[in-house]
Amino acid sequence: MEELKKKVSYMVYGVAALAILLVFSSVYFFTQISTLDNKITQTLFDQNLQLQARLTQLETKVGALEQLNPLKYATLSLYYDSSCASCKNGALLAGMENFTRAMAATNNVQVEVTDVAKGTVAPMGKLPSFYAARTDVANNKGLVDVLNDFVQNGGYQLVQMQDGVAVIMPGYTELVNSGCRNAKPRVDAFYDGSSIIAAQGVANAKDYAAEKGGIDFRMRCYGSDNATQQKCAQDIGPANYTESQQLYSEYMINADANARFVVDCKYEFPALSADEFEAGLCLVRPDACANSTAA
Repeated sequence: MEELKKKVSYMVYGVAALAILLVFSSVYFFTQISTLDNKITQTLFDQNLQLQARLTQLETKVGALEQLNPLKYATLSLYYDSSCASCKNGALLAGMENFTRAMAATNNVQVEVTDVAKGTVAPMGKLPSFYAARTDVANNKGLVDVLNDFVQNGGYQLVQMQDGVAVIMPGYTELVNSGCRNAKPRVDAFYDGSSIIAAQGVANAKDYAAEKGGIDFRMRCYGSDNATQQKCAQDIGPANYTESQQLYSEYMINADANARFVVDCKYEFPALSADEFEAGLCLVRPDACANSTAA
């Protein structure tokens, strides 16, 4: 009997120990499960934050790309003066229909043609010129490419303006002002002091004017560096050079290898030979060509 009691006691102790072990094992198991669950939750949270950050970066990049969308709608305006006989508007307008169609189809750019003779005020100071608002230039790469092609391959002059950019025709143009027409034509002859070719072009025109007579011919030298500026001041005199710099800016002279002439403070054209100068002068002041009497 005593032996049976001992065996029962051992069994009770064993069951109790097993129960205690099972309790500790369960606590440990659930503790590990909880720790693992916390790690998984934290990892998912961190990954979610990283994903949100990447999505934000992607949205920013997409927004930037949208701003540079080469097909975003834009407008390019051509301003000209139909009353300007020397501006050679016919040749310019002849190709506008095809150009307008191509710009709309290829670059999503609408081309508008405006005649200032009908009362519209042009945003730039020289015609004929193309004009594009700064926002359109910033948002349409196709428009930028076209403007760059005008300048690099067409000889157009790029002028930065407060609200946009203008590209001015390289040949015969007119200034948007009232001019200074008198009985005797006034000719402001501009040349880059560092260009031998341009200086010779002005010299050729000066000889023609002296021989023709009746022309108020004024030498205008400009330069972009100190050495050229000093040379200009020596060539035409300090006072004349100061006035030349002022008029160079006011008339928006295109700094290139050509000699450029502004007649009556309004009509501009390039020329290198005496014949080219005569053709330009006679176009804007035919009365001057009829006058062969020296002043």
